[in-house]
Amino acid sequence: MFNPDSHLKTLQSHISVFISLIQAYGGAEKRRLRNNQNTFYPADDQGKLFQRKRNTPKPSTGRKSIEAGSVVILLSGRHRGRRVVVLKSLSSGNLLVTGPYAVNGVPLKRVNPAYVISTSTKVPLDGVSVNVDDAFFKKARTWTQGQLKNASEQRLKRVE
Repeated sequence: MFNPDSHLKTLQSHISVFISLIQAYGGAEKRRLRNNQNTFYPADDQGKLFQRKRNTPKPSTGRKSIEAGSVVILLSGRHRGRRVVVLKSLSSGNLLVTGPYAVNGVPLKRVNPAYVISTSTKVPLDGVSVNVDDAFFKKARTWTQGQLKNASEQRLKRVE
């Protein structure tokens, strides 16, 4: 009976004899590519990480249709769909808007200009002083229990 694997075994033995003859008579040695464990080859379809050219993104210059006193419609957030008045454009690129609160319940807040629709309506802001910047909206510092205790002890020492 014919064994289909028999010719493979004889072929392998012939190849091994041939290689040993080449090595014995000064033939070219079989070179192996060496891949260290720390060598990394990225896949073809692997995306590259986004890297900014600068550390802080440049704030937007704003839109021409949105300026102090213009009425805009909010598109996102709790007050979406409400018409609000733009008080000024902040240094971060956001807009400082208000309802006013007494009229439609929208407080003084910062809004990304990408999430508003500008209207052609303008409101005069005569007599309105806007002394608010991004630092106004910074969250207050939270204290731990130990820090509060130390602060109160130091206050007591100053009193004495």
